[in-house]
Amino acid sequence: MNRAVILGLGSNLGDRFQNLRGAVNELEKIFGTAAISGVYRSKSFFAPNEPDYLNLCALFRTTETATSILGHIHKIEVSFGRPFPRPKDYAPRTLDIDILWIENEVIDQDDLQVPHPALWERPFFLVPMVEIHQEALCPIRKKKYKEGLEELDTSGVYFIGELF
Repeated sequence: MNRAVILGLGSNLGDRFQNLRGAVNELEKIFGTAAISGVYRSKSFFAPNEPDYLNLCALFRTTETATSILGHIHKIEVSFGRPFPRPKDYAPRTLDIDILWIENEVIDQDDLQVPHPALWERPFFLVPMVEIHQEALCPIRKKKYKEGLEELDTSGVYFIGELF
């Protein structure tokens, strides 16, 4: 079944803009043309002394399974210098890609939770996600993500421009 998938991309090392551009290009080779949010800058969520992150969200439509999507993501991250398996800490990284949401799906596995369990608390992903899909509905809370965004402090998330 063809359904919408939203990925969150972030980078805080190297040429952050180019890392995001390259990752989106690789994702589009696999999944086709995507809706891409603007790029947002924010402090590292877990270590404020690290370099600022650039984040965006990409919405694709696919029939691939979540496990298959995750496999593609890991290959792309590794090609941008991210170690695999991923370290358990929140160290700076050239590229981080997370599956944030898959239309009408709930997945709870050791290596994958969809929707992303911390999405409601992470404005750096919720802001660009709502930008590209205002009607996205959390299949667990039965609430639109844009409603959750209204409850978050987004003052530390800055729009800095379009990716392309």
